[in-house]
Amino acid sequence: AATHYRKAAELDPQLAEAQLNLAVALQALGKADEAVGSFEQAIRIKPSLAKGYFALKPMRRNSGQATPA
Repeated sequence: AATHYRKAAELDPQLAEAQLNLAVALQALGKADEAVGSFEQAIRIKPSLAKGYFALKPMRRNSGQATPA
């Protein structure tokens, strides 16, 4: 699934949902660093994307990083 979401994100870099779905897929594969980057990109594209914040916060907490408000 990550391959397809990555392709969707490449085809439309401003599609926040594609970045979000890619992040979820990467997280499921245990690729936390890549997932964090995709979650952050999704939030940059669409700051109102609550799912991105909810998913990112525990990942940052586990890594010791603070989550900006």
